[in-house]
Amino acid sequence: MFNYYRAKRVSIKQFYYFEAFLWLVLLNFISEFVTLYTINHYDSIYPFYNRLAHQVFIGSMDFVIFFLYIYVDSKRRAQKKYTRLEYFLRCVPLIVSFIMVIFGKLYYNLDGAVKYSYGPIVYTVYLSMIIYFGAIIWCVFHSRGNISRNEQIALFTGFVIAVVLSVLQYFIPELLISSLGLALLVFLLYISIENPREYYDQSLDDAMNQRAFRQVIEDKLAREEKFYVVSATLESASQILDALGQTEKNSVLKKGVQFLNHRLKKVVYHAEENTLAIIMPLNGEIDRIRNADIKKQDFFVKTGIYFQPKYSFGIIECPTYAHSLEELLSLMDFIPLSRKREESDIVEVDDSVLKEKQYLWSVENILRKAVTEDGLDIFYQPIYDTSNKAFVSAEALVRLKDTSTLGFVSPEVFIPIAEHIGLINQLGEIVFRKVCEFSSANHLWEKGVKFVEVNISGIQSVDPMLPQTLERYMEQYGISPRFINLEITETVSVEIGDLFKENLLQLRSLGCNFSMDDFGTGYSNIAKMADTKFEIIKLDKSLLWSCFDEKNPKKAQSAIVILMSCIRMIHNLDLTIVAEGVETKEQAEILISNNVRHLQGYYFSRPINETSYLDFLEAHSN
Repeated sequence: MFNYYRAKRVSIKQFYYFEAFLWLVLLNFISEFVTLYTINHYDSIYPFYNRLAHQVFIGSMDFVIFFLYIYVDSKRRAQKKYTRLEYFLRCVPLIVSFIMVIFGKLYYNLDGAVKYSYGPIVYTVYLSMIIYFGAIIWCVFHSRGNISRNEQIALFTGFVIAVVLSVLQYFIPELLISSLGLALLVFLLYISIENPREYYDQSLDDAMNQRAFRQVIEDKLAREEKFYVVSATLESASQILDALGQTEKNSVLKKGVQFLNHRLKKVVYHAEENTLAIIMPLNGEIDRIRNADIKKQDFFVKTGIYFQPKYSFGIIECPTYAHSLEELLSLMDFIPLSRKREESDIVEVDDSVLKEKQYLWSVENILRKAVTEDGLDIFYQPIYDTSNKAFVSAEALVRLKDTSTLGFVSPEVFIPIAEHIGLINQLGEIVFRKVCEFSSANHLWEKGVKFVEVNISGIQSVDPMLPQTLERYMEQYGISPRFINLEITETVSVEIGDLFKENLLQLRSLGCNFSMDDFGTGYSNIAKMADTKFEIIKLDKSLLWSCFDEKNPKKAQSAIVILMSCIRMIHNLDLTIVAEGVETKEQAEILISNNVRHLQGYYFSRPINETSYLDFLEAHSN
């Protein structure tokens, strides 16, 4: 009992039942010794106290078996509720036997040694125990998956011991050994099932594990409690951590546990593989979460990579928006995808979030089908070379189309979904294969195209099979590695660091070149950019558009200075610049005046499908 209560325990009904069972066994054990004493000192003990000792001993035995039945049944039924009639019916044998213990007769045999014989009290109690023993057996064998095989074995073994000793007790009343059987049963249950430490996540120090979280949620929903679940989900970068190993991932999750535990003063659950959670009552305390100023540095942890973890926080009111454990887990998994993350650090689930979730669920299904049934289209956005006055390259962009209801789905929508559900590597492979196939079939290099840019996601970049996969497709379709330029986002190159370099070196040895995409949106430094040895730096459209902010001329002037400084810096590194998002003549002119020779944007062409791209090249051929 000392070890049991010393440990942090899960607040669920089965633990309450087990605790009641534990204390009743202790009471029964103590009352057994008291009863032995009163029997051996029958002549000197006042009859009232003798009878009282026997009543406590016999009655507690019946209560022990009853709470054992309640405990086993609670594990079997899990979150299912009882009706009032069911509550009453299962208590009937206990009520009848309790009445008999209070008012029934107890006979004593004084021939030779003093001992009690069987009267109405004992017979009624044993009958009640037989009924509950039968109910326990039925519960164990009809557990419907809620009681594991090991739990069933422990229950059955302890149960058999308790029954055998109870039978001996019946035939040899003076032995009084039934409590020993119950004590052995408690010990078996403790070491095999109800050890509180089995609910700890040992790898995350103070966090409770998934088993604890699920049981607490099911218990609260069964009791129709109203409560909040605050979730913190490690975003898609967690898949990068997966590639690094569990140790690195645990170091990041531990930082999240420390933040939630120390700052919010709540028990933290490791609810899902990449999700932490706390459970809070419906009170004003949730406002502390709503108003929390959560920053990236709160979770910064030094790992083996250049990586700063990012958590998506969510607040879910249960059962208002989650009536079951499955619905809750689904919402927690959805939080990182919600567009509301762009508005606030914390997404509070409401009707609009549920509607968005339904839409993204539809997108996910369409995406899964498209990946397996080759339903993805590749569009090409031409890139203009001002020095040659020709479209010498293009960026390959994947497009998802649902012909039934949704129409074209933006990459900003389905790419995060692909990362979240683990399809991004497969998606990237499909895109690369289609680009190679299209380029080979149409001999794009003969049409003036010097290279095609293909995006590589951060998750792809740490795939140890990436070099082999890309090499296989280039060989299959006869594509020179120089013809494919691999685009890596600025933030990816920073986060991954040395890990990506291993793949980069292998691909570079094949002859592949690299572009840093979206330059100006991340937090990289010049030294690292030079160290990675990109051939092309693609300026993010935000750098250009900020220069034409008519509502804020002062800001626009500052943006021009920043833009020109970036251009000079990249030129000094002897790297090629491609400017994205060029939509007007004025934007093109400011870039050309600053010696930016490669321009990409709607001013020249929107992304177009394969057929249209071939027509485009034909129309703009010299």
